[in-house]
Amino acid sequence: MKLLITTFLLAFTLVAFAQEGWNDVTPSGTYPGLHGIYAVDLNNIWVVGEEGTILNSTDGGSTWNVITCPVTYSLYNVHFINADTGWVGGDHNSITEIMRTTDRGLTWELYTLSSASDYGNYDIEFIEGNPGEPPRGFVSAGLSLVWKTDDYGENWEGTGFGGCGANDLQSICFINKEEGWFVGTPSATQEVTIVHTTDGGQTYEIQNNPTDPDIKLNCVSFANAQQGIAVGNSGTILYTSDGGQNWEIRTYNYNRWQSVFLTQSGKAWAVGQNGNITYSTDWGYTWTAQQSGVTSELWEIMFINDNEGWIVGGGIGQPGVILHTTNGGVVSDVNEKNIVTQFELCQNYPNPFNPNTMIRYQIPERSFVTLKVFDVLGNEVASLLDEEKEAGIYESIFDAGSLSSGSYYYQIIAGDYIQTKKMILLK
Repeated sequence: MKLLITTFLLAFTLVAFAQEGWNDVTPSGTYPGLHGIYAVDLNNIWVVGEEGTILNSTDGGSTWNVITCPVTYSLYNVHFINADTGWVGGDHNSITEIMRTTDRGLTWELYTLSSASDYGNYDIEFIEGNPGEPPRGFVSAGLSLVWKTDDYGENWEGTGFGGCGANDLQSICFINKEEGWFVGTPSATQEVTIVHTTDGGQTYEIQNNPTDPDIKLNCVSFANAQQGIAVGNSGTILYTSDGGQNWEIRTYNYNRWQSVFLTQSGKAWAVGQNGNITYSTDWGYTWTAQQSGVTSELWEIMFINDNEGWIVGGGIGQPGVILHTTNGGVVSDVNEKNIVTQFELCQNYPNPFNPNTMIRYQIPERSFVTLKVFDVLGNEVASLLDEEKEAGIYESIFDAGSLSSGSYYYQIIAGDYIQTKKMILLK
């Protein structure tokens, strides 16, 4: 039997000190709206925006350098593969154009991808391959076009998959050089907002958007080949646990969400209209608002790990803004005590599941805890936990890869507290 059992401590009962969530690290002076951000590492940060704005920090956002840019149109996206080499693109009004630097922005080379009109690009992503291989790059442009390069951007090949509205392929997310997703605006004639490829853009599969009619999607982020989140207008949040074959609607609020970032641990953040930030620790199943301290449109969010993250925003009549967090945006209060006040066993998520599911539980005091899984006949099929735990909120990941489809029960015993819940495995 294959059993993957992982437990995470999410919160302690007492908080010893206060921490800020998101900090405004916008450089002094007034900058136009900022639309794209890329963090190479903890220190090297790149930001692009309107009027050809390019900013770079080499000290984690403490100071910013204004980079001379050869264009003056709005820049929407930026991606660097190391401290020296990166690409920037935006909204040229007559051609599809991308810029590359190999010397930290001292000089820029301009590449014309297409001379057709109104083909501004909205996203850039480069994906590392095997050692010694060049990264594979993708650019999304209007009229259903995706541009691809395998030689550091010296040459670009355009491919089209049809069905998406002009200039509205908003976001790209690849988990490796072959498999990735694109999201955008539904076509006037075809309801296409999610596109998937498993062969590096040679062929494309149109995936179903469960909103009806299809709502515009602005961003997509995958943690692995199965689990991903897409966000868009009208508060739309979608989640998939099977690589996009099925998407679940998890609308939160009615804000316009512009960007989402999902980590491999299941933490997610979405940003958008009126400075709104929302945060999830359970693959987007539940969401909690975070305070940004601004009312600007927030355009893009990026995390280096579960704690270190960046947001850019502004425009639409407001100056550019850069936000930074070192603790996932979570604000803790010095007077906050007894976060956990009662025993609780939560419903597993996802449910039904295949083959992994998360079980969350909380205990208000130090207790000896057992957490076990049983089949419908009462036979024990897994022991997830059998040890003493401090007060807090915990998660256990259960992998039922070798079990058969059907109903199962999981039970927690912590002191005098006993609770049992049902879960369904579907293969």
